[in-house]
Amino acid sequence: IFSMIYFVTGINSLGESIQYSFNVDFQTNIQSILTCLYYSVVTFTTLGYGDIIPIGFSRFWAATEALIGSFTLAVFVVVFVKKMTR
Repeated sequence: IFSMIYFVTGINSLGESIQYSFNVDFQTNIQSILTCLYYSVVTFTTLGYGDIIPIGFSRFWAATEALIGSFTLAVFVVVFVKKMTR
């Protein structure tokens, strides 16, 4: 879901804006979707490589995804440790 939000709102990679555009071919839009999916995974896991940065309104969504990701991963670790200590 977040990768589609980034695809619509836009992200920036090496000075180039990555987002949906009517003016480019289908393959370029698919490549942009995959780049947004990569950025979403990096943001969810809070790795933050820095090769892609959010721009505009996507900054809010990136912060939201990072909070959700860190909370989800923490809950997963707690549940996993509880199961292993039984």
